[in-house]
Amino acid sequence: MINTFIRLFVILLFFCGATYAQQNFPQRISIGIHHAPPLSYADNQARPSGLIIDILDVLAKELDFSLQIIPCPFPRCLKMVKEGEIDLLGELIYTEDRAQELEYVYPAYMVLHSSFVFYALHNSDIKVDNYQQLSNKRIAVMRGAAYFPKFDQDKALQKVPLDTERIVVEMLLKGRVDLAISVEATADQSMGVLNQPSQRLKKLEYRYKDEILGHAVMSKKFAASPLADKFKITYQRFAQQGRFDEILARYNLPIIATPDASQSVN
Repeated sequence: MINTFIRLFVILLFFCGATYAQQNFPQRISIGIHHAPPLSYADNQARPSGLIIDILDVLAKELDFSLQIIPCPFPRCLKMVKEGEIDLLGELIYTEDRAQELEYVYPAYMVLHSSFVFYALHNSDIKVDNYQQLSNKRIAVMRGAAYFPKFDQDKALQKVPLDTERIVVEMLLKGRVDLAISVEATADQSMGVLNQPSQRLKKLEYRYKDEILGHAVMSKKFAASPLADKFKITYQRFAQQGRFDEILARYNLPIIATPDASQSVN
């Protein structure tokens, strides 16, 4: 009888302790981040930094969660969030295919009024004045990245998927591909940070101009958690209140229009 009482007492203490721990210790959210200056820095950093990290730091203080930052090449980051190995990933363009596997967080936290441009070696005789002239060209792309629908869905183009933006440019500089595609608003600055000789490259005439929205996405696993619900509600409220405006200004990005307060978080 005494032994049974002791066992019941120990079990009760265990569950009380577990409940206390859940209530008094911050929960953790993990995010993958790849090296993509000027919006994110993950190489040779004691703590990776960037726009999405600055936004998450604000939310972490409000919601009392710890942030686990996992540096990874973009393709690996994308795979990890799809498989639920990490909770969040930033800087993703919306596509219907991605929306089947991931939970998008609204509104988008960044917008670039820019163009997707194609680069070639400066001394090459390659000319691309229209989309059709992309045919029969080896085009370096970042593995898993989305650009613009016509390009993404074109199976006839010779796309060469690579793991990082640095490798994309290096392959072009070495003549192993004919073209590379990138976002004009960030590409030149990125090459400068990566110490790559942008003067050896030229931008071709054809470009696709767009309003490029960058979203945070959640893994389906994390999206089903109570913390994810709190995250989405707080994120939308802060966006509506302009709490991220100062952060966006530091990155020379415009403020994004947000839905009115009557709209629910999905």
